[in-house]
Amino acid sequence: MKRIFLFGGSLFLTGGGFLLYGGYELYYSLLSYLSKGNYWGRFYDSFIKGIVITSFGLLFIAAGIFMIISEKKCQRIRTTGVPVKGTITKIIESPGERRLYYEYRDAYGRLYKGKGYELSEREAYGLVVGNEINILIDPENPKYHIIVLEKTSSHLLRAKIKEG
Repeated sequence: MKRIFLFGGSLFLTGGGFLLYGGYELYYSLLSYLSKGNYWGRFYDSFIKGIVITSFGLLFIAAGIFMIISEKKCQRIRTTGVPVKGTITKIIESPGERRLYYEYRDAYGRLYKGKGYELSEREAYGLVVGNEINILIDPENPKYHIIVLEKTSSHLLRAKIKEG
């Protein structure tokens, strides 16, 4: 949990650094172009470099913000989530990858289907189609949920969901 915040914050700060350096390159390219004695090639090189670095900065900032918001949402579900039972509908195993497909119902009986992220061999041990799994759902929006695996009680998986 803290690692995600640290990583997201690091991405955000790194993106800020890229943004500052890219802005400097853009500023330098403009000064280079406007001053006498410099030529178009110098302007073009610095300008392209500035655009690329600034783009990376914006991308890193967006990724950092996304990670922090996503982790906050998972943290909220961990603390206020309503436990429900889900059923494993499919397990796809390919070399080095195991994916868990499941479905669950909210308090009103609406069906939701989900697809878990890749599971390790230890996490997938003993899971078969038809088994029940524990899920914590967001009481305000049940399509947001977290899978709680019995084998690793402290391990919570975030899952992409589809509303059924």
